[in-house]
Amino acid sequence: MNSVLEKPAPQAKTKGLSKAPAQVAAPTVNVDDLSAQREAINQASYRIQSALDTVELGIDATGEDELRGVRILVEDMVEQFGSAADQPDLGGANGVAMDISNALSIVLATVQRINEHNMDNAVLYAVTYLLESAKQLVDHACENWPSPLEKHA
Repeated sequence: MNSVLEKPAPQAKTKGLSKAPAQVAAPTVNVDDLSAQREAINQASYRIQSALDTVELGIDATGEDELRGVRILVEDMVEQFGSAADQPDLGGANGVAMDISNALSIVLATVQRINEHNMDNAVLYAVTYLLESAKQLVDHACENWPSPLEKHA
């Protein structure tokens, strides 16, 4: 057997971002059932947790008070929605997914305002990117939520 086919292609290793990350595209999978919505919410909660971890690393490195405030906002989201995908009833398109989307909108607006007017901080740009990515996943789940009529058809 050809040894080239057996080995995965080597991956390039970089030490940092050389340019701003591209916008995260909405998932290309067909989001047509409740399990896909749960997965989208689950993936969004991972990104929110990653944003919290990023803020905490920034606080450890700089100790800036603005980062402490952002940490409180993101911690509240993790506490409120961290296990949202595990709820037995997600409440449809206007349920928990919409609540997460609305909360993300508020936190994103706050983080962006802090960063634009006071800091121009790389940590907050990373947090913004992660939260925007989470919001895109949740919004996509809301838009493609199966209607009750489709379930019974």
